[in-house]
Amino acid sequence: KDRKSSKGLYNSRLYFFTPISKEWPLQGGTFIVERRNSLHCLELWRNEIDTMTISGRGRDQDALRTIYNRIEKGTEKECELVRME
Repeated sequence: KDRKSSKGLYNSRLYFFTPISKEWPLQGGTFIVERRNSLHCLELWRNEIDTMTISGRGRDQDALRTIYNRIEKGTEKECELVRME
């Protein structure tokens, strides 16, 4: 089942805690998945980490920020990263 949000239609979600540092949009250490619909976001994240590893960066927080920026720009429309306050 698709879920609608104010930004559009999302098929996949991951839930994160508020970041400790202002450098990051989300806190990547602990997160919550929904078994039925988090697969797309997880695959995006994993693929981005793999791509960054080739370039020598490969940190999960860097990859997460890249995906977050794509969502904010509207180039990623199937994944939603939810920040829990």
